[in-house]
Amino acid sequence: MQSNLSRQTYHSIKRMAESQIKSDETPEKFGIKLLSEGRICFAPVLHAPSSEEVMERMKQLEKAYLKSPLPDRPDEEAFREFLLKLRMEEMARERNMIKN
Repeated sequence: MQSNLSRQTYHSIKRMAESQIKSDETPEKFGIKLLSEGRICFAPVLHAPSSEEVMERMKQLEKAYLKSPLPDRPDEEAFREFLLKLRMEEMARERNMIKN
């Protein structure tokens, strides 16, 4: 699935970060890695960031989005194939569990 990442994720990541800022929670940093490097990285923030740090991360997120090498939209056909394969594997596991 990671091979089908796109810049389209920026908007939902930004909204999530903005909602976390409003609720005084720690904003996620994974969107910067996703957009700039095309990899998913969940690294929790282990301290309460200052307002300046949060604003800097938001700027980094926007910069990563603007410079992102990812395509603007995911490959919908590849995504559908991935979901079909995942569901078929799940059904095979369920059949095996019933037989055993």
